[in-house]
Amino acid sequence: MYSVNFLQVVKKGVPLLFLFLFCAPVENKDKGKLYDAYYNTGLSFLQVGDYSSAIENFMKAENIRKDDPKLYNAMGLAYMGKGLLKEAESYFEKALKLNPDYSEARNNLGVVLYQMRRYDEAIREFERVLSDVLYKTPQQAYLNLGLVYFAKGEMRRALFYFKKAISIDPNFALAYANLGFTYFELKSYDEAEENLEQAKELLKKMPGSELNLAEVNLYLGRINLIKRNYNRAVEFFEEVIRLAPGTNMEREAKEKIKQIKGGR
Repeated sequence: MYSVNFLQVVKKGVPLLFLFLFCAPVENKDKGKLYDAYYNTGLSFLQVGDYSSAIENFMKAENIRKDDPKLYNAMGLAYMGKGLLKEAESYFEKALKLNPDYSEARNNLGVVLYQMRRYDEAIREFERVLSDVLYKTPQQAYLNLGLVYFAKGEMRRALFYFKKAISIDPNFALAYANLGFTYFELKSYDEAEENLEQAKELLKKMPGSELNLAEVNLYLGRINLIKRNYNRAVEFFEEVIRLAPGTNMEREAKEKIKQIKGGR
């Protein structure tokens, strides 16, 4: 099952800035530039997954300004990346205290609550995001609601929200994938296969989607094994092995191939 993909504040192409320590006091007129330098450097580290360095620069920025909700949202993302969910929750709440209408931060808070299994709280945050008519990516909040209801075992509600996400963005690969996973849980294998095939085609066009593709292929292999389409199942499991070496998915795929070949 796909994990929730929280919204990024990172802008691609932000150059890394190598900062030096100022020995002399900084004039007020220069503080804004220094703040921007620390903040943008933090974003650059966040983009490449160096969360500790991101936090270090964000803290330096915070020492200059404590009134920027974007900074606290970025800090929340960095702590989330390190798996420090309580700290992430605290920073998203700081961002929302400064700007209660900051829906990107509210969506990210919902993600943290979901990861902490505080599902009803997460639902409230995502629903509030969707009440913001200016929020630019409601399909993300619908996806997140679907994931929460999937985790709660409410599969019909999960289907509804994944379909809502697709109705807004017909090329939303994660929504198709999770729709397929949900149909699989409901034993509606034809519908599951159809949506997983659609997800697969979309994911193939997205760089860095190897693990997502592996999971989709794993489910397609399971479906074809259930349908006794053994040759197709093996093809999907072999694709999992290629895409996700050293993972639990690879181990399952190898076991399934062994099972198929041993039983024929």
